[in-house]
Amino acid sequence: MTTAVNLVRCFKHLRALVIGDAMLDTYFEGTAARLCSEGPVPVVRKTSELRAPGGAANTAANLRALEADVIFLSIVGRDIAGSLLCSALREQGIDDTYLAEDEFASTLHKLRILADGQYVVRFDDEVTHLYSDKSRNHLLASLEKVFPDCDLVVVSDYCYGVVFDELINRLRTLQAAHPRILLVDSKDLYRFREVGATVITPNHLEARLLVEGASLVGTLGKSSDFKEHNRHFEIEMVYSSSISMAQPRICPHIQYSMLTTLAQVTRSRQLWRSPLLQAQT
Repeated sequence: MTTAVNLVRCFKHLRALVIGDAMLDTYFEGTAARLCSEGPVPVVRKTSELRAPGGAANTAANLRALEADVIFLSIVGRDIAGSLLCSALREQGIDDTYLAEDEFASTLHKLRILADGQYVVRFDDEVTHLYSDKSRNHLLASLEKVFPDCDLVVVSDYCYGVVFDELINRLRTLQAAHPRILLVDSKDLYRFREVGATVITPNHLEARLLVEGASLVGTLGKSSDFKEHNRHFEIEMVYSSSISMAQPRICPHIQYSMLTTLAQVTRSRQLWRSPLLQAQT
């Protein structure tokens, strides 16, 4: 019988490549005892501050927490948020060597303010970028270099520009030449219809758009087009059963169902030398 503990143990020393939009998550927490005289909003006295990897960077952090060896490909801006994000990644044991620094872009940043454990407001500093040719070429070269040595590839695409069309085409070529377990989590799954994904994990809207043959930017085709090029056309609807991966009250999570699917698919395909093959059933 496969248990959550067994699945977690199987990720130790797995070579995992994560590609996607890196974000910085900042949390200000405090207490509120009165309303502001300037308007009907609480006055929050800050008691703590937390900065953590977000977006695709959170995916990388979760895999590292599972003791996988993580390579993270993304782009950050040459700004304070980018520096703080790189520091947060290094603190969690993730090498920032393959992060491209784009001087013309800003780092994606979400700032949350909590009072007495309740969300008050969230500020989003996020822009869809057309990154510089230098940054994009850095990602392409890094992908070519590290892909053949990985056991698992995870694409975490929030559609902010890191996962651009040429990178998807390169990923498709590499996947055809060196098949790997490829998990795609994207807000626009139809763009990945030919990459040879092993597992996809859409939410309700993303699944509906895929089945209807549409994307966030318009109608593009049929779901059969996706199925034709992807070996496991499985819609993983994840709503519950998450495993906490950190001690703080505000912490990243990894889905148990995702772990189960990865282990099952890996065993069914009998791939290379991945530690996932050692999962007990």
